[in-house]
Amino acid sequence: FGYNTAIHGIALQNNSYVNSTLKPNFYILYGAHEIRFGTNHTLSLSAYYGDNDMDQTMSSKIGGYIQLFNTFDKFDLYNELLYRSSYHYLTPANLSVNVQAGYDYTAGVTYHATKDLNLFFKGENLLNKAIKTPYPMPTYIDYVAPFDRTVKIGLKYVF
Repeated sequence: FGYNTAIHGIALQNNSYVNSTLKPNFYILYGAHEIRFGTNHTLSLSAYYGDNDMDQTMSSKIGGYIQLFNTFDKFDLYNELLYRSSYHYLTPANLSVNVQAGYDYTAGVTYHATKDLNLFFKGENLLNKAIKTPYPMPTYIDYVAPFDRTVKIGLKYVF
């Protein structure tokens, strides 16, 4: 559990940064647990809930992830699912920002061919549902994913 009060925080007002007279309170509840199934399999879980007493919330209140790590002989497998809830706020120009909830699924496999040679395959944002970051423009809001759906294939050789 975390709790914080900002005193004389910096705020953006009329395109300049000033010391704010507001004293917002922020708290977060966070939990994480790791479960090991033998030496080759691990499941990691994490979740949070955070809020403040301000009218606007400029980040997700709820989020978390599930990660699964497995090793089978010469193969390492990785799976991760992240979640962030939606949120809404108004910009100083009174534009409404509505960020939709997002899921980000990443999976990968590494093959250890030899002690010095690894081959890997990794896919990121495979569901194409990652939360998008808002970029307020003077007259509209542009939403951009942190990264596109990608697949990486690689070779690592240590010499």
